[in-house]
Amino acid sequence: MEIPIFTYKFATVAVETYDLKGVENKQERLLEELGDDTHWPALVFVSSPGRVNRLAIASSKEMSVSDGSAELAHWMKENFGPTWPLIGAVEHGFGVHHARMPRALSSRMVRMFNDLDLPVLFCTSTLIEGVNTAAKTVMIYDKAIDREDFDFFTFSNIRGRAGRLGQHHVGRVLLFNEPPAQTDTDVSPTIFGDEEGHRMIMSSRSVMRTLRFRLTRASLNSNLRSDSREPN
Repeated sequence: MEIPIFTYKFATVAVETYDLKGVENKQERLLEELGDDTHWPALVFVSSPGRVNRLAIASSKEMSVSDGSAELAHWMKENFGPTWPLIGAVEHGFGVHHARMPRALSSRMVRMFNDLDLPVLFCTSTLIEGVNTAAKTVMIYDKAIDREDFDFFTFSNIRGRAGRLGQHHVGRVLLFNEPPAQTDTDVSPTIFGDEEGHRMIMSSRSVMRTLRFRLTRASLNSNLRSDSREPN
């Protein structure tokens, strides 16, 4: 049995893209955009955990975007010590998400981000790996993961975080760098190699043949039983 494969492009929300790659002072413009509450909740994509931390701390020294995170900041002081610099960032409404953060703390920040208690979340690519967020705006501040430029597929995944059906029907993407060149991505219909996939297809065909045979035999047996019960 041949299985048809359909390819299509579909988006559940509209996305407005703003080109900011020509600004003279990226960090100054970033702070300006973060202070605009029409962007909230806003994700800020950054290349590495160290840059995430530094930008979150620097932003918190310039402004406060929420007073709903005081309880979490107090908990962090008690459990991680009062000198951790990220406590000040959280206290002023800036969350962080990257692989070096304790997982439970990162998860809590994401929940508070979705509830607008942390309206701004600085993150690395860890946030595009199956983490559910409700961002209205995505600010793509860097064009790399660690020191390697990301490709168009990764860029599209990051950009796709903007907007959410039922909450933010029009998402916003702010680009601080030139996006990667668009490429067509072909997805194989199987998750295995060609040989393994071929065996699976042949196996599925064998199952279908066996199933048709059993259904036919069952139908014949049913007819024979019905004939045997008819009166002479």
